[in-house]
Parts: sequence; structure tokens; C-alpha cells
Amino acid sequence: MDVQNLMGAAAQPPAGGSPAPKPDNKKLIIIAVCAIVGLSVVGAIGKFVVGKMVGFGMRKAIEAGTGVKIDENSGSLTVKGKDGTEVKFNGNDQSGTVTVKNENGEVSTIQAQGSGTAKKLPNDFPADFPLMSGLAIDSTWSMSQPGQGTSFQIVWKGSAKADDVVAFYRTELEKAGWSKTFEYSADNSTSISYQKKLSPDKDAADSATIMVETKDDGLQVGLTLMLTAR
Repeated sequence: MDVQNLMGAAAQPPAGGSPAPKPDNKKLIIIAVCAIVGLSVVGAIGKFVVGKMVGFGMRKAIEAGTGVKIDENSGSLTVKGKDGTEVKFNGNDQSGTVTVKNENGEVSTIQAQGSGTAKKLPNDFPADFPLMSGLAIDSTWSMSQPGQGTSFQIVWKGSAKADDVVAFYRTELEKAGWSKTFEYSADNSTSISYQKKLSPDKDAADSATIMVETKDDGLQVGLTLMLTAR
């Protein structure tokens, strides 16, 4: 999503010369959130977002036309709406944290560590989820939302054998109470999905998908983990 084009279009008058209606604060906040979330998935948040949001005089145009307040400091960006909504980013062009506060004061958090920059798992990653040793964390992404749960995307790299990784997760996830729902293999990759209900009498369940892929530079293991709200 091109934030500059979207916001720039809102700030410019139409061809006829009459002033355009003032864009809604919440829509601008939503645009900012969507752009930041999208970028965080590929590990490119920070400088790009700052450039799009405040470059070419855009900051003054947005603030004057909407009442949205934008604060920029080295490595951080804060967008505030009149209704109390707030998007705050801290980090660089590879890794960072985004917090999103809505008008009710509820705070969602997005954390990303770009490829090759990850040092550890996200702080709220579940301690009881099985992890195979001997693999190095390459990148992480997580998002927690009040009442909706938490999502994780983790990538590891290493020199282990793909069959050993697949066998490990088949065994350990079933031991931990996960039930397999899907498995698919093609060429040099295998994908397995699991589900774990919060309780036998409820439909709510956590889900996990493991993708194991052999590439020219070694093994890559990807995990998509979605935890429902407790």
C-alpha cells in the first residue's frame, strides 16, 4: 500500500479547483496501520514508512487538513488522532515494534525482526511450544490484538535434514496435544498443519503450520502459529 499516494490524494484539491473534503482522521490512522503491518511482514519497516508519511511536506498537509498529529524522531514515528487513536513505531528499516491504540484505549502490538537480524523469539512466544534444537532463528514477526489472540511467523535456518525436522514436529506436537489437520509434500518442501482446542467442549482452537523446505543455501523451517484469545 502506497501511503504517500493515498494520503497525497486526500490532501490535494480536485481538478475543478474546489477544496477537497477533509479526510477522516480514523481513515488516515487505518491507512497508516495497514501500511505498517504489511511492511512488517516482509521485515521492511521504519525508514520506508517514515519517508512515505512525512516526505515532501506531507506531514504539514496531513496535520493541517485532518488534525492528525505526526511526531518524528530518529528511529521512531508517532501518529495521533483527535479521538485518542495512536500508532507508534520504534525501530529501523529491518526490525522494530509498532503499537496501535484505538479510541477505546485498547493496544495492539506488532513486533518484527527482519531476515538475518533476529536474535531471539518474541517475548510472548509460548514457552511450551516444541522447538527443534540446532536451528538458528532468522526472522520473526508477531501481532497481538486484545480479544483476538496472537499470531506469530518464525523462520529458522540450519543444516539439519528435512526428514528429521518433519519427524520431530510430527512426534512432539502430537505429544503436546496437537492434532494434525493437513499435510502436503512437493519437490523439496513439506507443509504440516495442526490444531489444538482450548477445551474439549469449545470450538476455539490454536493452529500451527510448519513448512520445511530445502534450498540451495540449506534448510529453512517456517512456523505460522495462531493463538486464540484466552
